[in-house]
Parts: sequence; C-alpha cells; structure tokens
Amino acid sequence: MVFVVNFLKMKSIDWSHVDPMNLTDLLGPLENRDPNPTSSRKAILWGQDDLLARAIETFLEAKKTLQVVRIFAEQGIDFLLKQVDTLCPAVVIIYLGNRAFDEHLPMQVIQNQPGLKVVVVSLENNLIQVFQKQNLMIREVSDLLAIIEN
Repeated sequence: MVFVVNFLKMKSIDWSHVDPMNLTDLLGPLENRDPNPTSSRKAILWGQDDLLARAIETFLEAKKTLQVVRIFAEQGIDFLLKQVDTLCPAVVIIYLGNRAFDEHLPMQVIQNQPGLKVVVVSLENNLIQVFQKQNLMIREVSDLLAIIEN
C-alpha cells in the first residue's frame, strides 16, 4: 500500500506578546515580507521571437511565480532538450508562431521529465495543447481501472 502525504509548513506566532491595539505587531509579518519574491520554479519559452512571444514572456514574468528562460527556435531542438534536462523547469511553452507543428516534439521534451507540463501555442488557431507525463505505481487491477476512469 502506498500513501501520499502532503506537508504544510506553517509559521506560528506567540499571540501572548502581541498588543491587539498595536497594528505594527499584527501587520509586521505582512509588511516585512519580500516585495520581490524570487521564484525557484522555472518556465522555458521556446520558439520564434515575435510580438506574441514577447507578450507571453512579459505576462509570465509579471506574475512573479515563474522564472522565464527564453530559448529561440534558431538554437535548435537539441539545445532545448539539453536545457530541459539541466534546468528541470515546471513548464515548457513551445510557441510555434507560423511554423508547422512537429507532434513528436512534446513527447521528446517530456520523455525524461515525469510531471513536466508542455504547453504548445500556435498562431493558427485559439487552441492550446497541453501535454504531461505521469508515472503512477499500481498495486492492484482496481488501481488501473481508477486511472482509466479518471
């Protein structure tokens, strides 16, 4: 039997030394937090360099939840695959622009990275394709049935 447990780290405050009328005691942890938090999660944006690619990069950087690494299509697929292995990003965004879609590319990217999300964006239509590989351990036939049904 396999159990997956999630842990939550909480900071406790000793409320016995806090004056309820002193707002600086109450708001201190909020006001003193880092105004520019750096994220350890990375996103690779691969593809041509045009206005839409720069807009995607700007939107992601504005959220400050992902560190965006830009790789241009001219650098090649082999360079992209090396960077995915080196950086271990949370997501890879493949921006095709006007290029033809190689349906093997997302599979190449997620081959060695279980849990990696690959998002394919194109100018051809408003569809975005999302790929993700999961490795799941099954112990019984019912585990397989549950995976198939969900």
